[in-house]
Amino acid sequence: MEESSMKRIAFMLSIFMLMCTVSLYAVNADNATANMQSREKVTAVKDATQISDGNVAKITAQSVIFEEDFEDGGEGWFSDGGYANLGGEPEVVFFPPAWSLSQDKAFSPVTSLFHGDDVESSRDFTFSPAFDIPTELDGDPVVAAKVSFQINIDNPGYGDPNNPGYLADYYMVYVGLEETTWGVVDVEGDMVYYSGYPEENSFQYLTSPKIDLTAATAPVTLDFKYLMLNELHWDLGRVDVLVDGEAGYTTVGMLDDDTGAWLDMSVDLSAFVGKTVQVRFAFLPDDATKIEDGGLWLNDIVVSDAAGELFADDAETGNAVMEAFGVSLTRLFYDYDEGDAGAEWHFKDENSAWNGTYDLFDLGVQPGDKVWLVLRYIIDGDNTQGEEASAGAFFDDLMVTAI
Repeated sequence: MEESSMKRIAFMLSIFMLMCTVSLYAVNADNATANMQSREKVTAVKDATQISDGNVAKITAQSVIFEEDFEDGGEGWFSDGGYANLGGEPEVVFFPPAWSLSQDKAFSPVTSLFHGDDVESSRDFTFSPAFDIPTELDGDPVVAAKVSFQINIDNPGYGDPNNPGYLADYYMVYVGLEETTWGVVDVEGDMVYYSGYPEENSFQYLTSPKIDLTAATAPVTLDFKYLMLNELHWDLGRVDVLVDGEAGYTTVGMLDDDTGAWLDMSVDLSAFVGKTVQVRFAFLPDDATKIEDGGLWLNDIVVSDAAGELFADDAETGNAVMEAFGVSLTRLFYDYDEGDAGAEWHFKDENSAWNGTYDLFDLGVQPGDKVWLVLRYIIDGDNTQGEEASAGAFFDDLMVTAI
């Protein structure tokens, strides 16, 4: 081959390599890293080669251990609402869960689970009914339990305009295991309720028996003493009222104090006269800083009306009737919409993972465990950011498959 031809080939190869390098740089720049609004710093880079919306694994009826298409009204699901102004000022504000069933969009056939994008939410979770992980299938030991679902998400303003590189709108999927940390402890000779202090995102509930207010005379008040050592604005306490025969709960008080001093609190329950209710205290630590020897202590819980006491619990032997229950969560993965308007349904399973895992066993779940599948949605309340209004997120056909 002539020398001039060799030079031309070498020159063309050099140009080709330069173009490849520039293209690769552009792709990497476009997939810039981002951190979530929560305090866990994670990458938000999606490698397109890892994402697939096709189901490559055949799922048999014998292996499906949990499935939900929400056509039965979401029976057995429960939600726990979020709080706004997370860790900042003004003070943290609780609000009801924003999860709901929707028929605006559905994968099959007409109903899905929906969370809008027009509220500011940092801790809004919804829990599936509990289900058991089998120990074996067809005589073989179960070695994995994998999550899949359909999602239709349209959040074009997923980035945080005030904090470049941070996510503003995204969702997380968790597995929950029962972990009840409330108990009765001795504090200087006085028996009191103590929440414990789980290290993970945790929901620790302490609930009264049913209290009959059908014949109560206003004013009706809830009085109690509490002491709290918490990570201020992050690991919070909450007082709820659950009405017999009604879904959900009403938050009537918030506990957020790191002084370590006993405080008195009084809550007006007159709005519930004529109903039968339960009072529920919740301690809600997140998955970051844990205060050593911290938590929430409660004592002298009394509900009374104008005529006298209707319920009392001082945690002493024979009087301690509050019921404890807790679920602690471990995150499987998180994901977000990349901002394409007019979102379509996408199938998500282990083949679409770009962080975390879709296998419950990777997080310590074992055969025989009772678990909850849990969704969390984090949003900043800004659903435009100069783009088309967000439609929110729709979830459908959730499934856990044992292998």
